[in-house]
Amino acid sequence: MAYYTFTKKICAGEPIPVFNYGRMKRDFTYIDDIVNGTVAAIDLEAPCEIFNLGNHCPVSLLSLIQTLEEALGKEAIQEMLPMQTGEVLETFADIEKSQTLLNFHPRVSLQEGILQFVDWFKWYHRVPIYTHYAMKGTISS
Repeated sequence: MAYYTFTKKICAGEPIPVFNYGRMKRDFTYIDDIVNGTVAAIDLEAPCEIFNLGNHCPVSLLSLIQTLEEALGKEAIQEMLPMQTGEVLETFADIEKSQTLLNFHPRVSLQEGILQFVDWFKWYHRVPIYTHYAMKGTISS
C-alpha cells in the first residue's frame, strides 16, 4: 500500500512519487475495521454473500502524505508526477450492504490509524526517529 512505501521512503530521506500531483483520492481503512467486518460476515453465516468493506471516506493523496509527515515528524520529499495511464481519480468502498447486514461501521480515523501504523513501523523496522507526532503538533510518547 502507498502508506507503507511512503513511510519507508520518508524515513530514508528518499523522494516519494506523487502521481497526478497528489489530487487522486483513495479510501484508506485500518486493518482492525476490516477484521471486525470479516468476523461479522463469518458470524452472519450467509454463504456466497459478497460484502464490500472499507472506510467510505476517500482522502487525497496529499492529505495522506501530510498525515504521514505529521505522524513521523519528518517532511516528505515529493516528486510530483502526472497521472499514470489507466489510473482512476477516486476510489472508495460502497459499504451500504455491509452497514445494513453486518452493522459494519469503520471506527478508526485516518489520523489515528496512521499514528498506530507509524508506531508499528518504527518498532518493526527499528527506525530511530521521534515517537509519533500527535496531529495537533504536540509530541506524545
